[in-house]
Amino acid sequence: MKQILITPEIKAMAKEYSKKLFADKTASFVQPVNGLKNLIVDLKEVNDGLEDKEDFIKYLDLIIDRFEHLKDLPPSKFGEYKKDFDAILNPKRLSSLIQVRSKDLPAALIDRNKIPAKSAVFYYEIIDRMQFSSARLYLAPYMQRMGIYTCVYCNDGSTIYSEDSEEAYYHFDHWLPKDKYPFLCICFYNLYPCCSNCNGHKLNGEKGSFQLFEESEEAKDPFVFYIDRKDYQYHKPETLSVTFNSRSINDENLCAEYDEVYRIHQIYNDRSKLVEFQKLLIDIDKHRASYPEATEKSIEGIVDKEKLFYDVLGISGDESIIFTESDKKLKIDTAIDAGLL
Repeated sequence: MKQILITPEIKAMAKEYSKKLFADKTASFVQPVNGLKNLIVDLKEVNDGLEDKEDFIKYLDLIIDRFEHLKDLPPSKFGEYKKDFDAILNPKRLSSLIQVRSKDLPAALIDRNKIPAKSAVFYYEIIDRMQFSSARLYLAPYMQRMGIYTCVYCNDGSTIYSEDSEEAYYHFDHWLPKDKYPFLCICFYNLYPCCSNCNGHKLNGEKGSFQLFEESEEAKDPFVFYIDRKDYQYHKPETLSVTFNSRSINDENLCAEYDEVYRIHQIYNDRSKLVEFQKLLIDIDKHRASYPEATEKSIEGIVDKEKLFYDVLGISGDESIIFTESDKKLKIDTAIDAGLL
């Protein structure tokens, strides 16, 4: 919904994540590279009928060769790496069915032959071998260190992580879809915290695509909320309406598609949300007239700007990241429209 600029601090977090990923696991845990090597063994030994089998093996060899870089690969490199992988194996073949036995294969052939083979989708097997389900728990604390406590798509649903239980009570969406980019399935910059609704709506990963991390430019804020009160009747929140638009004509198509995929209009026009926004407007109207005086004068007993902003909107006034509180973007956009910012 609004981009995050990749600062030196965030780069350091990505490096730290890459270094610590699975480092504390016990010997029984099958490390990604070992799991991928065993998948190569399965391809060689129980996939005699697989067309272009050597291409599948080369694809896995490239993942293994670049594994350390893939964990914190910056977004600017995604396209370059995709070309390299696609040159080895046609992307359509990633959904091919293959025969697999186990992530942890015995060293002796006679023991491997005792394990029955089963069918599996190639790209899904890569994701499983790269231990995505475990990687998300390593990534969750870094998301919170970056101030991401809400779904990055709707800014409404919360993303809760419990340090005590080491559990993330939300989803991680692959910005570039795992069926076409399985080699990026545990990449720091390709996993976005989101609510179950938004993750389910995105599905194919093509429509509504929004790049969260920006490297070289200022973070983009292409969307804007507006609370329309032209038909508003006092204490009748259902007479309010929230619009979700693009700031620029160049982003109109992106905004329309984004709204269609993530149901932003429906979420923010639900009656329960309109009740909250009605209170927001009442509080803004109450404080708007005295706001300049309260923020510009330094008199004992008069609140400072940050405190007043928090009292009015119930959120911090830092606009650099909107994911610290639910609905923060709408509240900031509304405050700007009212002249409070």
